[in-house]
Amino acid sequence: MSYDLERPRGLLGYMLAFEGVTDAATIAHAPTGCKQYPADLSEKAFRSRNGGYAVRDLFSLEKEYYFFQPRIPCTYLDGDTFVSGASERLQDLYNLVVSKRPGLIGVINTPGASLIGEDLTRLSSDIPTAVCESPGYSHSMSEGFQDGTIEIIRTLCKGKAAEKKGVCLFGMSICQYQWEDSLKEIKRMLALCGIDVIAAVCAGSSAEEISRVPSSELNIVINREYGERAAQYCKESFGTDYVCGLPLGFDAVRDWITEVCGRLGRDPTPALDDLACWRKKTAMTMARLDTSFIHISGKTFSIDADGSLIERITDFLYSYLGMIPVAVSSLDKEVAEKVRSDFEAKGIPVKDSVWNEEADICLASGNTVSSLKSRCLIHDGIDIIGPARMHVCVRDEPLIGTLGTVVLTEKVLDIVARIIK
Repeated sequence: MSYDLERPRGLLGYMLAFEGVTDAATIAHAPTGCKQYPADLSEKAFRSRNGGYAVRDLFSLEKEYYFFQPRIPCTYLDGDTFVSGASERLQDLYNLVVSKRPGLIGVINTPGASLIGEDLTRLSSDIPTAVCESPGYSHSMSEGFQDGTIEIIRTLCKGKAAEKKGVCLFGMSICQYQWEDSLKEIKRMLALCGIDVIAAVCAGSSAEEISRVPSSELNIVINREYGERAAQYCKESFGTDYVCGLPLGFDAVRDWITEVCGRLGRDPTPALDDLACWRKKTAMTMARLDTSFIHISGKTFSIDADGSLIERITDFLYSYLGMIPVAVSSLDKEVAEKVRSDFEAKGIPVKDSVWNEEADICLASGNTVSSLKSRCLIHDGIDIIGPARMHVCVRDEPLIGTLGTVVLTEKVLDIVARIIK
C-alpha cells in the first residue's frame, strides 16, 4: 500500500512566519478558502498571543474580511475580482488593519491573486509593511517559513548595530509541536549560563524585539530547515555569526551547550550540572524497570518528521536506549537517506516509509500514529510533529533541550512498559 499525502506548502509557511510575531497582522489577498485553514491553525497554535489566553468571542469579530476568525483577514476574491482586481477592497482592508495599530503588517498574495497583477507595493503607512507578490507556492513549508522570516528581518532591521549583546533564536515556528514549551526550555538552559535571549525570531517575539536582531552577539539555529538560511542572511547583512544544531538527546544537549558557551565565552557548568542531574535520574528510572524485567533494548521504532528531528531522535534512541529503527522517512529526503545509509552500514536495514512497516513505537504526527495504530502496525506512538492527537497536559512538555530529552525518554519507557505488561 502506498500513500500520497497532502503536505503543507510554502504559502502556509510564509504566513506562519508573520503569525509567529506577537503583534503582527497578516493580510491575505485571497478568496476565503485560502485563509480559513491558516487562520484556524494560527489561532490554535498561538493561543497565548499578546500575553494571555483570550476567550474567543465570535460576535466581537468583523464579518467582512475576518469572517469570524481573529487571524488573517482576506479580500475574499471571487468572480469578477479575479479579472478586474480588487484594489479598493485591498486598500480598505489595509486601512482597517492599520487602525488596529499592529507592530508589523504582512500582505501576501495567494496563487489566484498573483495572476491579477495587483500592485501591493503601493500599500504604505507609518507601520512597517512587508509585501509578497508571489511566495514559493511549490516550496516546502519550512522553505516558505524561511522566505517569510528573511522578509520580516529585511523590513524591520536597518543596518548593523554599534554594540552586540545577547543571542537570537532562529528555526523555531508556531507550527512545530509544543513550540512554546520548547522555547521556554531553550531559554531556561541559556539563562543557567547567564545568556540573554533578545528574540525568538518568528516564534513568539514582537516586531520591536525582532528589530534588535542586528545587535545579537550570536544567532542560534535550532531547526536547520526552518532557520539556517535566515541566519546566513543575518551573517551577510549584519556580520553576526551563528551556530546550528538541535539540542535533543543527552549527548547532543551537552555538545550544544558547550558550543554555544564556547562561542560566547560563558561558563557552561550550571547547565551541564543540570543536565547531569536529569541524566542520573533517568538512568535510575531505567534501572528500576530492569529489575521488573522491563527491557527497552532491542525494541523497534519508526519515525517520520523533519530532517533535524529524525537525525537527533534516531541517534538518541539507538545509542542511548538501544532501540532499532525499522523505517525512517522525511520531507528532507537527503537527511533521511543519510540516516538510513548510516544504519545499513551497521548491518541494520531501514525502510524509507513508515506506512507499511511493523514497529513497537512510531514517532510522527498524531494523524500518522493514529492511522498506523488502527492498522495494528504499531503498539503505540509519540507525537513529535503536528497535527497532534488530543492530549491534555498542564505541565510543560518540551520536545527539545534537557527536559525535552527527559520527556521523550519517559514517553518511550511508558509505552514499552505497557507493551510488556
